[in-house]
Amino acid sequence: MLDKRQLPAVTISLGITGRQPGYSLDMMIAAADVAMYHAKRNGRNRVEVAANVSLDERASSFIITISALTDD
Repeated sequence: MLDKRQLPAVTISLGITGRQPGYSLDMMIAAADVAMYHAKRNGRNRVEVAANVSLDERASSFIITISALTDD
């Protein structure tokens, strides 16, 4: 509740990708977008990391795509 008003239920799905050698910005955004759709398919309220991202790359630079939906 906020100021005695009921807030709508919200789900959030996140897709994350790390910096990939040889990938353009558009390619990294597309990889994060695919990961986000995987999160939505796997139950929402989840975070999915794009395939082929090493731990070092995830820590140094990343792109996140977000889908937030209300139940209204």
